Amino acid sequence: MAPPGRRRRSPGRFLSLYFLFSLLALLLLAALPVQVSAAGSAIIGIDLGTEYIKAALVKPGVPLEIVLTKDSKRKEVAAVAFKPAREQNAVFPERFYGGDALSLASRFPDDVFPNLKVLLGIPFNVGIPSSDGKNENAVKIYRSRYPAIDIGEIPHRGTVGIKSNKLGEDRGRERFMVEELLAMQLRQVKANAEAMGDRRSQIEDAVITFPPFYTAEEKRSVELSAELAGLNVIALISDGLAVGVNYATSRTFPSVSEGNKPEYHAVYDMGAGCTSATVLRFQSRSVKDVGRFNKTVQEVTMKNLEDFDFSLYQQLTQNGKLVDAPLVGIETTNLTQSVATLKNTFGCAPANITTKLSIQLRPLDGIPELVSAIVSCQRISEEKKGVVEDVKEFFGLGSKKNDQQPLQDDPAKESITPSSKSSTAASASTTTASSSAGKSASASSAVEPEIETSKVSKGKTETIPIAFNAFVLGIKPPSETDLARIKGRLTSFDVSDYARFKREEVFNNLEAFIYQTQELVNDEAFLRVIPADDLAKLKETLAEANEWLYGDGTDATMKDIKTRLERLKQYVDPALKRKNEYSLLPSKIEALQKVLRNAKTFIDAIQKEVDAQESIRSASESASPAASTSSNEPPAPSSSDDFVSLEDESTYTTTTNTPSPKATQSSLFAGIDVSSLANTQASVMSWLEKQLPLQEQLSQYEDPILTTAAIEAKLRELELELNKVMTKMTGSGGDSGRNNNGRSGGDGKSKQKTGKEKNKDKQQETPKESQKEKEKEKEKKKGRDEL
Repeated sequence: MAPPGRRRRSPGRFLSLYFLFSLLALLLLAALPVQVSAAGSAIIGIDLGTEYIKAALVKPGVPLEIVLTKDSKRKEVAAVAFKPAREQNAVFPERFYGGDALSLASRFPDDVFPNLKVLLGIPFNVGIPSSDGKNENAVKIYRSRYPAIDIGEIPHRGTVGIKSNKLGEDRGRERFMVEELLAMQLRQVKANAEAMGDRRSQIEDAVITFPPFYTAEEKRSVELSAELAGLNVIALISDGLAVGVNYATSRTFPSVSEGNKPEYHAVYDMGAGCTSATVLRFQSRSVKDVGRFNKTVQEVTMKNLEDFDFSLYQQLTQNGKLVDAPLVGIETTNLTQSVATLKNTFGCAPANITTKLSIQLRPLDGIPELVSAIVSCQRISEEKKGVVEDVKEFFGLGSKKNDQQPLQDDPAKESITPSSKSSTAASASTTTASSSAGKSASASSAVEPEIETSKVSKGKTETIPIAFNAFVLGIKPPSETDLARIKGRLTSFDVSDYARFKREEVFNNLEAFIYQTQELVNDEAFLRVIPADDLAKLKETLAEANEWLYGDGTDATMKDIKTRLERLKQYVDPALKRKNEYSLLPSKIEALQKVLRNAKTFIDAIQKEVDAQESIRSASESASPAASTSSNEPPAPSSSDDFVSLEDESTYTTTTNTPSPKATQSSLFAGIDVSSLANTQASVMSWLEKQLPLQEQLSQYEDPILTTAAIEAKLRELELELNKVMTKMTGSGGDSGRNNNGRSGGDGKSKQKTGKEKNKDKQQETPKESQKEKEKEKEKKKGRDEL
């Protein structure tokens, strides 16, 4: 044997979960051919064992996660049990899984169903799978181990069925299929996996392991169980191959492309129900990659050894003889019509008609399936040729390259002696033709070309596809009616379990509330906020609820439990609310008073700055504008010049230096109006001064007039008005800065204007700007006077 493969570096290895990790390694491979719609959903891998069920989850963002049970265990006992419901006249019992189910075996031995895997795909009458040559009756063995379980036959299927007496008459008439009970366990595993992830991750696809000796019926039973559990099986993989895939993902192996020998390993799977051995071949190979590059891939091949058990695969014994076990039946719809078409239209003989079926193994479970079917026959097709083609052939000029053959020396053909009978001409087919030479042949030795058209025989195959319907032989799948009934019963079980879960939740809330109330009746702070009459009624109701909880309340309905809880809450909740209000009220009142004082101080400061701003602006507007300097250009040329009449009209220009305006001292407070904030502050102050005396007159067991919710609303109202003022201050400061920058004229540049343009600017633009500023100042002063 070649040296073992080199292990790649990895952070760790869990030997106890080696087989489970083997299944997870296949999840990435099995998910590749799946549709794109499943790319965003999680995939669960299930190791379906005889005694235990283990699962792992692969979801977006998490490459590997072990699915834990509700007890935080890595594996769950493969068992389901029914327990009578606590409610009276309940239709469905309570369901328990795993260790909880086994704990009920001593009390309800007829409703605890473990190790159901051994009964999958087993005929009830025979009791053995179709490939088992040891003739061990699995039904008798299971009945001897669990004699209390009522095992019978499922009608119209012939498989094993189990009956429970814990269901109602309408629901318990039909027996449970083994696949249905197994689907309950798979649903529980799916629920545990979904509870580990967030709410958005829904599990729809699954990869399930099976023993390598499973028959087609047993594989179909596993697929049916997954379908009833709401899982889409994207791959079924044998136990040994799953281990091999996991072993290969973390190692490199010798490359056969370089002449090295592959490695061979044996994997032993010793489970609770059976022991199997698998021989695996590991090797690497260089394959073509993108462009001119090559890459090395790892290959794992399961070697099927030839022994007695494998040779009897898919076979059974009957009367001491070997009989093939049929898997799939085929029913054609147009076979007779297709054969008649070949005979009548194409002239095919019945002996020459053949039927061809294309069969492949399904990638999912390896069961043979029919892909296509055709009927065909080979007939003689005669190709007609005209006069031109015959003349070409006579002179040795074929119409095609293949028609031109070299001449051969044949003495028989060179003889021109006529015979009484012409030689028989045989075509490529079995059709022959002969003619009498005495009637048509002449005595001359000259050979003349035929004027009639000649025919060349040629073979042709005619095919017609066959329409067919494939159906399962052996154990029949459940009908549409039975499948709908089974799914409906499983859904009703889920609804019943959910209602029972909500009932247990309400029951636990009542129990916790009773303990909380028992502590409150001894709390001095709570006794101060509850009236004496309410306290007496509360103690009486509490004693009744405590006695009822551990008596009739154990089997009570959800409605009765909610009624008991509401009776206690009608006394406790108002008192707790008052207790909470009186504990928070002093701090809330102090916070509101502090905010009101700060708001008053802020309003006075802002108003003072605004008044100062207005005074400075009024003083600056009344001041005279700065003096401007001007200079005249040189005088116009003398009129004695002869060419003076030819020149344009003379003009003179002035140079004016625009002085930069002085910045205001408090531009941040320009245009700020604090009247709304002042009104809100005064309104809240007045409201608080009215509420405080009324609140002081109340005792603590009375509902407060001044509540914390009302105080918080007033605080939000003040905060809203304050934010408006701060926003105006920020915007005013930015606008003032932009206006100053726009008006700045201290950049040392001058503007050249003619005398006429300068006078026009002084007469038109300056009066308009000053008039607008005066009107703005009057409006602001008028608003302050009104306030």
